[in-house]
Amino acid sequence: MDYKKELIDIIEKVLPNIDLNRIVKNDEFAELEMNSVSFISLVVEIEKKFGIEFDDENLVYNNYKTFTSLCDYVESKVALIK
Repeated sequence: MDYKKELIDIIEKVLPNIDLNRIVKNDEFAELEMNSVSFISLVVEIEKKFGIEFDDENLVYNNYKTFTSLCDYVESKVALIK
């Protein structure tokens, strides 16, 4: 499965004001005008889409420096349920 494509679609839906070009270039999340509330909205949609649950310590967007680090985390969680 192409996690990056799926995650970009979710980000576009949940956070329409974020510049997707900056996400694809792996700009740091902290620089993308994301806050803790918008990140939790993103997490909820990711959990629904992939049938995973974020660990409590991973519910802070500062834990993910880049889009790729978020993709890696989602991929690792999905692998655990397969």
